[in-house]
Amino acid sequence: MAAGLAAVEPDTDQMAELKTRVAQLLPAVRADFFQETAQSWNGAGERFDAVLTFECLYYVSVSERPVLAKKLFDTVVASGGLVFITVNPWHFQNPETIFGTVFTIQSLGSTGK
Repeated sequence: MAAGLAAVEPDTDQMAELKTRVAQLLPAVRADFFQETAQSWNGAGERFDAVLTFECLYYVSVSERPVLAKKLFDTVVASGGLVFITVNPWHFQNPETIFGTVFTIQSLGSTGK
């Protein structure tokens, strides 16, 4: 049985904020938090319905992204599960657009917004 949501974030302050927001916005969702990079995370020995990662695409070369996706789907994501990757196109002239874009990866070779 899959274990809900896994959130992966290396920054201490961002992780604290994420835990607070998940508790407030998704109180009925079981969430596990991992303070490390998406690239180094190997899961927790269980499968998750959804994996949420932040800003990791900036640190993973284009040629390595399929490797990261394959690792997640082979070892961490439950069958039919999703990976969400946030991308933040921060603009100092327009800080109101801080949320950015969320990409979902449903399976290898398939991405969408």
